[in-house]
Amino acid sequence: MECKVAYQALSDSAERARYDRSKGMGGSEAGFSWEDVVSSGARSRKAAEEAFYGLGDFFKDLDRDRTERRRSRGRAEQPMSLWEELSDIGEEFVEFLEKEIGLSAPREETYSSARTYETEASAEQARRQVREAEERARRAAATAEEGARKVNDDIEEMLQKMKRDLGVK
Repeated sequence: MECKVAYQALSDSAERARYDRSKGMGGSEAGFSWEDVVSSGARSRKAAEEAFYGLGDFFKDLDRDRTERRRSRGRAEQPMSLWEELSDIGEEFVEFLEKEIGLSAPREETYSSARTYETEASAEQARRQVREAEERARRAAATAEEGARKVNDDIEEMLQKMKRDLGVK
């Protein structure tokens, strides 16, 4: 009996349109269409592809954010030049040395104020601290120079060995 009712509903175009509307098939005279299914599948695949956030998208966003930050930043916030950075590092280094040695004034002021100390022992102690600081600085510079020389020697040795291995003079 159900088959008969279904056949009659599909045979009558008005009845079929009403059936399609009630079942969400679009209600067209043709009723069901494979094109609708295929195109909706393509749309869902396309939506899935759009949802994927790959490395290319990441780098595009990163570049866009960096560009926006540069535009929004004022001149006062511009990155420092190499010389400005080195100057700041030098100042920090001098402050560190003064703190470690126990001096509260720069070197020239220490010499001039050392003359005004009430006792010669205080002046001698200040001079000794300055000499020790200078000696530490000299040792640090010599160590750095020696390290650089050693690195250069190692590089030269490696180059000579590679030349020997390759048979190049």
